[in-house]
Parts: sequence; structure tokens; C-alpha cells
Amino acid sequence: MKKKFPHFTRFFPVALLARCGKLTLWAFLILLFIINVFAGNLLPVPVGVDRFRVIMDYHSIPAHLDLARALWDQGNQAMAKNELLLAQSSLRQAGGRSDEILEADVLGAWEEEPIRLSDAYAYWQRVAIEKPDYRDCYILLAALAYQRSNIEEAKSYLLYAKALDPNSSVANELLSRLP
Repeated sequence: MKKKFPHFTRFFPVALLARCGKLTLWAFLILLFIINVFAGNLLPVPVGVDRFRVIMDYHSIPAHLDLARALWDQGNQAMAKNELLLAQSSLRQAGGRSDEILEADVLGAWEEEPIRLSDAYAYWQRVAIEKPDYRDCYILLAALAYQRSNIEEAKSYLLYAKALDPNSSVANELLSRLP
């Protein structure tokens, strides 16, 4: 006995299926457009640009170093170290200076940067306590607080610097650039 399966078009007319197909296609295209428009705000642009530079010129040591720096700044230390290793292998092939010097220069500087920021921040805080009328000290403290991702603290230092000197173009410029 042969089983008869119902045809799909008996339950859904062909015209309805064609309209749904067109609607699905247009919805998919609009979704792709929206994702493309908002991708610039969601994805980090510098890493994409640096990756493109590395792809275009694979043996370029500065391209690898720039990509490694962008990855390090975004908190992806493992991939940044891998890029440094690639830069070292390119350097070795080019017959440049030794790999240990490159790694010590770049990686050492990156790992010491938070320590240097903290030391500079503590120094300028001591200066602010000793000389509370020193406007440039508060501008530098604002810059250091911004580098440490303390936006509100940076704003407060800039507002204090502006209170000390309302005509300070540097303080006004930095305040306008803070989110």
C-alpha cells in the first residue's frame, strides 16, 4: 500500500509562500543593513584597521607592532604577545636586531605602563596637596585619571582647574571632549 503524503501547496497557497519568501528576503536584507550601520559603534575599529595592514604587508614589523599595541590596549594580552612573536620572526627573517631586545623593549614597556601611571598619579596628587592653586597640576591629574578610566574623577579635576582659571583653554577643551 502506497502512502500518500499531502502536498505542501494544499495547505499553503503558492502565492502566500511567494509573498512570505519576498518578505523574508527583505527582512534579512534590512537586518544586514542595520547590523552593518551599527557595527562601527560596536566593533573596535583600530584592531580591524591594523589587521588589514598586517594582511596587506605580512612582513611589516611596524604593522605587527601596531596590531599588538591595539590588542594590548583592548585587554587581549595573549593575542598581543602572539603578534609580538610574529613580529620577532619577521625581524629574524629580515636579519634585524635580536629578538630579546624587541621583546624586552615592547612587552616590558607595556607591562610597566600601569605602574608608571600609578606613580605619576600619586606624584601629582602630592603636588596638588602642596600647591592647591597650581592649575596645570589638576589638568595633568585629569589626564592621568582619564588614562586610568576614571572619567568622573577626571571631570572633577578639570572642573577644579576651570574654577582656578576660568579662561583656561586647555581645561575647556578637555571638558568638551569628555563624555
